[in-house]
Amino acid sequence: MKKHLLLAIAILCHISAFAANKVILNPETETNSTDMMLVISKIELTDTETILFFDAYQRPGNWIRIDPASVLIGSNQKTYKITGSEGIVPGEKVFAPKSGHIPFSLRFQPVDKNEKSIDFKEGNTPDDWAITGIKLYEVKHSAKAIQCVLRGEIINRPQSSRLLLIEKHEDWRVSGTYFPIRNGKFEYTLTSDCTKEYELIFFDEIVDGSWRPIPFICETGTVDFTLYSRSDNRKNSVTGGPLTAKYYQFRENESKLFEPLSAKRDSLESKGQYYSLEYEALRKQMDEAFDAKDKARSDSLGKKMNYLFSSGEMFSQAGKAVQEEAELKSQEAEQMKLQFVKDNPDIVGYSFLVDKVWWAVNQESGDATPYIDLFNTIYAEKYPDHPYTQEMAIMIKSLTNIKVGGNYIDFTAPDAAGNQVTISDVIKNKVALIHLWASWCGPCRRNGKAMIPVYEAYKDKGFTVVGVARESTLKAMQDAIQKDKYPWLNLIELKGEGKIWSKYGVGNAGGGEFLVDENGVILAIKPTAEEVKAILEEKFK
Repeated sequence: MKKHLLLAIAILCHISAFAANKVILNPETETNSTDMMLVISKIELTDTETILFFDAYQRPGNWIRIDPASVLIGSNQKTYKITGSEGIVPGEKVFAPKSGHIPFSLRFQPVDKNEKSIDFKEGNTPDDWAITGIKLYEVKHSAKAIQCVLRGEIINRPQSSRLLLIEKHEDWRVSGTYFPIRNGKFEYTLTSDCTKEYELIFFDEIVDGSWRPIPFICETGTVDFTLYSRSDNRKNSVTGGPLTAKYYQFRENESKLFEPLSAKRDSLESKGQYYSLEYEALRKQMDEAFDAKDKARSDSLGKKMNYLFSSGEMFSQAGKAVQEEAELKSQEAEQMKLQFVKDNPDIVGYSFLVDKVWWAVNQESGDATPYIDLFNTIYAEKYPDHPYTQEMAIMIKSLTNIKVGGNYIDFTAPDAAGNQVTISDVIKNKVALIHLWASWCGPCRRNGKAMIPVYEAYKDKGFTVVGVARESTLKAMQDAIQKDKYPWLNLIELKGEGKIWSKYGVGNAGGGEFLVDENGVILAIKPTAEEVKAILEEKFK
């Protein structure tokens, strides 16, 4: 009897301990200053400790180090100290393997039961990593929210350790969600407010500066991916619900148009007959310069190759014939897509429509008029509340207004203190330069610094500058301003929430400059500092 009683007590104790544990998978966070090099994959809360499970990402051979002074910060700035770790020793360097993936966990003092969210602070200096607003509860989504399970296998990609999930046309530098690849497999549940197109991108391809997105339609159910190495990506397989199947069926039909041309081109290339002799020679020289890491020679050869491309002398006669045939096939493919969008007014058709208009607005590529007509006659009425409809309204307004002689588009954004500022209130009755920029955009910052002397010379004559930084964190903007010494008002576009870049037709670019007169008419787009100065000289003489 005593033995049974002891067993019952042990079971009750085990149940009690288990009930005290709380696990949050992929907790939602507000900001992450690590540029997503450090991601929290799981949190365990118990009566005796708080455990954070991390996935760290670094270039192979490079290292990370976690400061032993790392803490969790709760309400009223209460701190919870680190008590242990696994997979990493705080204060010591850990070098990344070939995959670039370093999983580890940190143990902290138990957080109070009333804590709803915490901050992770790595170290105690302003430049140390920080992840804020870490939710200690499962975020509840609307009953109408779509649950789409992404499940996949990675073939022959040992260097790939995580994937980026992002909405089509969003900028990976300021938005998106990362999740890990473990033992060549991944699984992630995407919760979306509606059916729309998303993309997966390998993080190692982003690091290399060249990536190929893997699209799919988010719909209730499971999407299965089989993804190969970059050289074998034609073998990739994506299977899911009916909309994803329809999307890929069209893509397959479209690619079949070009298969005979691809065969001709491959045959000519294998014989060295696709490019002109001059261009072939330059290609070989470019390979030699690249291997020798001779940048000056590479730049010089690149200019010569670009000239041959623009002049039409890049291809042999046989190559030119293939190019002409490809142009005809492109026109045929365009008509096929337009007919598909007209005949299939569902989310697949809508996605193709939005994509076509996006390229016309942001890359000035192609005529979007037929697609805008279909939007006005079919899609706007059928999908009045869909995000694509809102995106289309923004892009159409951008096409109409953002040009020399058009009118600037008003917007509201917060300043560094969180105060909402409407730009029309700031530039009223002034000649103004709207400077869209980002801390990670080198050309944008060089343009901004070049504009400082112009601003100082004309600010008392009726000229002003308003900067808007597109960032994932406020600190990134503040650090850049402190370094570049911008003397004018700067607002922030956090994670693209205000769609300002879309409104001004610069899509996923770092930024752009728009000079407007006192009546709001656009005088110049992307002017240099010298060009702005010349215009101001004329205006204020």
